[in-house]
Amino acid sequence: MILLLGYIFLGIVVGFMGGLFGIGGGVFIVPFLYFVFNFLDFSPNFQIHLAVGTSLASIIITSCASTYFHNIKDGIRWDFFQKMVLGIAIGALFGATVSIKIPETSLKLALVVFYLTIAISIFWTSSFKLINAMLTGSVVTSIYGFFSGVCSSLLGIGGGSLTVPYFNAIGFKMAQSIGTASACGIPIALSGTLGFIIAGWGTTSLPNYSLGFVYLPAFFGISFGTLISVQYGVSVAHSLDDKILKMLFALFLFGASIALIMS
Repeated sequence: MILLLGYIFLGIVVGFMGGLFGIGGGVFIVPFLYFVFNFLDFSPNFQIHLAVGTSLASIIITSCASTYFHNIKDGIRWDFFQKMVLGIAIGALFGATVSIKIPETSLKLALVVFYLTIAISIFWTSSFKLINAMLTGSVVTSIYGFFSGVCSSLLGIGGGSLTVPYFNAIGFKMAQSIGTASACGIPIALSGTLGFIIAGWGTTSLPNYSLGFVYLPAFFGISFGTLISVQYGVSVAHSLDDKILKMLFALFLFGASIALIMS
């Protein structure tokens, strides 16, 4: 019962942050689940895979709910979602299937450098737009989507910390960047979850109530919590001044960098 309440509370936090910043919340979910699965004495060979797979599964719900409420406020650029969706889906599925082979530490280090670079650029200037026709073309957008999908599925995140800076850099307002990133989190989470289910299918020593590398009790608890709070995060995102929202996102990136370093 205590664990279930913990899952729900985590979902409430993740849901609000997802609506506010367009993230899936994996930066919070994965370390929490890794700690819980270690406490529950799950097989140490699969604890991180279960944490990442379960995180991606719960992000499906978070991203869908966030997308719904952002779309009500006309906060999504569906034209750019269409440019990026195929690359994201392929990248997320690819990242999930090769997750065991790629050193997690190397990927985390690269993401820390990326996060800090973007965060510093936000604080250093009032805008970090890089308006360039090359950045908005279908090919470049798809390639960036593939990169975002791979990194997101490997770490169990929704990709908003990667796609929000891109959308803002090409000229979107922050609320619109966040809304579009939420929509992009859906194919990331769907493809990544499918990959982790397939990768874990038939694996012995997994706990009961597991679907591949997705631990269903944690998935349902976190998902329930996100549905409680996500609309409030969306409302706050659309009520804040663009500069304030940008600064808050920069602070989130600093926090995410610290979390990755500590993990």
